[in-house]
Amino acid sequence: MSNPNLRMLLSKRLAGALAILAVVALSVAACGGSSGTAPAEPAAEAASAPAASEPAPPVAPPVPAPPVEPEPEPDPPPEPEPVEPAPSPAQSVTSADGLLTIEVPEGAIADVSTQISARALGPDELPAELAAFELRGTVHELGPDGSTFDAPVTVTRRVDTDALGVDLDDGVPVIALASLSSDGTWDVLADQTITLEGTTAIVSGTTTHLTTIVAFGGAAQVSMRPDNIKRNEKSSWTSQVWVLATQDAAEDFTPSITNVESSVGPTGALTAGKTSIDAKTERGKAKFTCEKAGRDDFSVTVSLSNSLAFLALIGLDEAAGIASTTSVTLEGKARCNAATPPPADPVADPEDPLADPSDPLTELDGPDSSGASPAEVPSSCGVDLMPFENTSNELVGEFMCPVPVQTIVLDPLEPPDVIIQCFVPGGSCEPQGDGSWTFNVPDSDSGEFFFRFDGNAPPGVMLSGSVVPSDGFESLDDPSWQSTTP
Repeated sequence: MSNPNLRMLLSKRLAGALAILAVVALSVAACGGSSGTAPAEPAAEAASAPAASEPAPPVAPPVPAPPVEPEPEPDPPPEPEPVEPAPSPAQSVTSADGLLTIEVPEGAIADVSTQISARALGPDELPAELAAFELRGTVHELGPDGSTFDAPVTVTRRVDTDALGVDLDDGVPVIALASLSSDGTWDVLADQTITLEGTTAIVSGTTTHLTTIVAFGGAAQVSMRPDNIKRNEKSSWTSQVWVLATQDAAEDFTPSITNVESSVGPTGALTAGKTSIDAKTERGKAKFTCEKAGRDDFSVTVSLSNSLAFLALIGLDEAAGIASTTSVTLEGKARCNAATPPPADPVADPEDPLADPSDPLTELDGPDSSGASPAEVPSSCGVDLMPFENTSNELVGEFMCPVPVQTIVLDPLEPPDVIIQCFVPGGSCEPQGDGSWTFNVPDSDSGEFFFRFDGNAPPGVMLSGSVVPSDGFESLDDPSWQSTTP
């Protein structure tokens, strides 16, 4: 180029372009970093050496994920245990006069805050329904009035038999516990029992509600004979129990014996035998045996049906019609005597030839000809006299022997014709020419015979006689007997 200006202009533009390229080169170098790696080959060279083509590896199908088990739902929290209310506590309450006690078992009261009370009523507090009765004892009120129970409660009443006008020699009085509600309704306590402590009758029964409690009694008595007896070891006797009506015209209201049970004390001197009810006389019987020497108690418990029928006699027809059973326990005492031991055999003296037991001229005494060991020989039989039911001119004699007997002899009385009639269950009887009477009884170690007087039986008279044992008089030490009329 000849134009210098043009060359200068081109030179300046070329210098500007190089400067721009230099800036770009520096910028690329800066992006490559400072690690010292060689600069990348030009793209043209890379394109001139393409990589060999290889087939793509097969692609495996995707593995399905295992199923995810759902998380179990947590158990619901346990419901709280229901809190049972504490049962009502047992209570035993006695009236201030000490005559009535009520015993409430645990849990019998729905309201645990209920407090039981028992108190004697004064004369001005008595219910109007009692105005017609002759009261010989105390009437008690149990409170709170009208309270009811989920289980029966036991009411025990102590009754003074002297105040009741009862002679315990005639037996245990039949006493009934009746309740009078505030609405005037009469009821009777269930499961009634009667025992004696001295001259006090202990009467118990159960109820499920609280009301006024009244003790009625004296219309009948339960007797047992014998109730105080002496026997030798290995000998037996039978005690009999019967019911005697004490009210006039009360024959239809006399309780009946339906069951008999017996028991003995803890000393081991006695054992209790079989019990029974005589269908003809309606008496309960219980057999006892002296097993060894010593003293012991025995008891007979009889169950009485129709035990509240006598309440009709005093106007309580509603209460009298309620089916009821009363248990009466009668107690007795026995003394068992040790039998006399047989004599010891003599000891032979070797220097005395006459003492040789083998010598027939010096034969030793052998056993009694009856064959009875001295340990089995009793002293005598016993006879008890008592009124027959509610009569005044008839007596029943009860005999108890350790050996069977066949005849009871009653010695003559004065005047001799004072006895006019006799009777023996299962046997016979007849007067004798000397004024005595013989009662032929079935062979037995116990039984009874009856006789009637011409007029009232004389009280407090000593009667006597003898017994004829079935095995002969050798089986008894003393066949005689004595007893006083009631």
